[in-house]
Amino acid sequence: MEQCFVANDIQYDKERAVLLSVCGAKIYSLVRSLLASGKPSDKTFKEICEVLGTHDCPKPSITVQRYKFNTCVGKQSVSGASYIAELCKISEYCEYGANLDELIREFCV
Repeated sequence: MEQCFVANDIQYDKERAVLLSVCGAKIYSLVRSLLASGKPSDKTFKEICEVLGTHDCPKPSITVQRYKFNTCVGKQSVSGASYIAELCKISEYCEYGANLDELIREFCV
């Protein structure tokens, strides 16, 4: 969406107005219900996008992601680099922080 604004030379202060005027009645109603405190016109473009993003793509459960990480088993047909890439992908929402490198190293031994 932001690239559309850049391509059409839409100024920063008009992004919210453009979004709310072209999104359609269904999305506008959804935005109103997600923004329980206040009207969409009181929020910034970024705030509206964040609310829609979290509604449309909620953050995965840490517990579920850690289970997937801890039970990920490398197959003999998969290269070591592919296995590490898969572990890194799964770990995105595990919130292991600084311990991630050590955990991956343990899985690869």
